Amino acid sequence: MKMNSKTLVSVLLVANIFLPNVILAQNGSNFCSRLSEFRTKVDQGIADREEKLNEKRNQILNRLEDRWDKRDNQLAEKRAKWDGNRDEHYAKLLERAKTEEQEQAVEKFKATIESAVVTRRTAVDAALVAFRQGLEQALTSRRTSVNGIIDIFKNSVASAFQKTEENCGSNIEKAPIVKDLRASLKAAREKFNADRQEIEKLGPVMSNLVITRNQAIQKAFQDFRTVVEEARKELKIAFPENTTE
Repeated sequence: MKMNSKTLVSVLLVANIFLPNVILAQNGSNFCSRLSEFRTKVDQGIADREEKLNEKRNQILNRLEDRWDKRDNQLAEKRAKWDGNRDEHYAKLLERAKTEEQEQAVEKFKATIESAVVTRRTAVDAALVAFRQGLEQALTSRRTSVNGIIDIFKNSVASAFQKTEENCGSNIEKAPIVKDLRASLKAAREKFNADRQEIEKLGPVMSNLVITRNQAIQKAFQDFRTVVEEARKELKIAFPENTTE
């Protein structure tokens, strides 16, 4: 499955937390009287960003499930076609069998191939499941990490406003109060941006999952081809002519 990891990274992170610039520009005497209004705007801005983030997350999961369902259906159709082709091949071999020994050789060949098919499909299915589970776990882990730094940011913002409310209730001059709030909000945003840079990037995780999946599938097919070649060699002993192609 090919996926744009940059798109995933961009939607799973909150790039710019909403902090109204009007707060940072306030220096007037009416600042404290409007503090509740400012905080409401900040809280609503953060809530809006979180809602959009969750919508993007759900869209990604839904697209993944739709893509996987589509590919599962396509794989099932191909397997059904391959099953039919093999059955036709076995039937043709039996038609050419002239002796009991040849019939037994065909039945043995069929049993060997069918067993190898089951083994190959089991390995392929396991590789697909492991890849999907690994990707889901990576997304969940990243979501948890992002939610964690968002909570830290929200708590920092809440603490900054709480302190400002307390200062507004005292006889402290308004200019330092505005300056302190501005500095606290700036620090909260900078910490958030720094924390999100530390979260493990999804791209390398996906690359490793893809490599592991592809290697497992390649091995499954190589093992299958090895079994088929050996089975054909044995069958040719009973059928001297080239009847197994």
